[in-house]
Amino acid sequence: MGIISDLKKMGGYVVDEESEVSAHEKDEISVDADAADVNIYTHAHDSVKARLHGKVMAAKESAVPCLELKECDGAVVVRVKYPENFSFRFYCSVQLDVTIPENWTNKLQISTVSGDIYADKLTGSDIFVKSTSGDITIRDVTGKNITSGTVSGETEINKADGENGFFESVSGSIRTDDASFLYNFEAITVSGDLKINRLECATAKAGTTSGDIEMACVSAGNVKAETGSGDIKIRIGKGSLELITSSGNIKAEVDEGFNSIKARSVSGDIKLHLPAASEFSLKAESVSGDIKCNFPVRVVSADDNCLTGVTGSGRGEIAASSVSGDVLIT
Repeated sequence: MGIISDLKKMGGYVVDEESEVSAHEKDEISVDADAADVNIYTHAHDSVKARLHGKVMAAKESAVPCLELKECDGAVVVRVKYPENFSFRFYCSVQLDVTIPENWTNKLQISTVSGDIYADKLTGSDIFVKSTSGDITIRDVTGKNITSGTVSGETEINKADGENGFFESVSGSIRTDDASFLYNFEAITVSGDLKINRLECATAKAGTTSGDIEMACVSAGNVKAETGSGDIKIRIGKGSLELITSSGNIKAEVDEGFNSIKARSVSGDIKLHLPAASEFSLKAESVSGDIKCNFPVRVVSADDNCLTGVTGSGRGEIAASSVSGDVLIT
């Protein structure tokens, strides 16, 4: 059974169960754990090992969770199984350690409720990681389509490499140190900050309802970043930008060149730093702020609230507007 009842006098049990099944010719590995932290490890074998261990305070042994590891319809399924009469009205502190093949190339799903997820390395085709009321920490993930989602939890992914990436948090911040995707990347958080230290992709979308967006060392054809209440800070090599905030400042640095920059803030400043040789058409607007452009602009029209003009050939396009903030282009 794997349950050592040395805490019975206190109504408690120590859980320690292990099992292993073959992953040979399997299409999927699925890990599902409620009220348990999940740790994912890798090994050089074509099998899946699982260990459930920890302490449970319950009135009777039949209420103690157990480990389920089985092969089902071409998949390896790992579950923390609770009895039908299970009640959360007791203390449960258990961990699920799962060891998977180090070069796994098929579908991988990991989910937990009321628990954290930690993985040193994940590989696969379609990779899906989700935690409800818990954090997600992944050191290195490589796959085709990579999806992570948290509800009331933080997400930290040190390195991600794939074709498409989608990171989402309902109430928590998202941080990625190094992300590289062949096609699309999207990161959305409802209430939390979004920080990406390096990003390479074709198109990128970043959004938060209430929080700051910070993106550095970005290489992408098109980037859209939008926050309802927070600042946006981005540095891009070259590409097109669309930056929107209702209540916050926008700061964008372009190192090489751009096709289009659209920046809009209701109550915040907009600062754009461009390469010295930039050539663009400009429309800058501010209702109750200053407008300043350090480039030699051939003015088409200008008044207290709007500046329209062209510098050089005008091959790039800039449209920047703020209701109650300054617009500065250097």
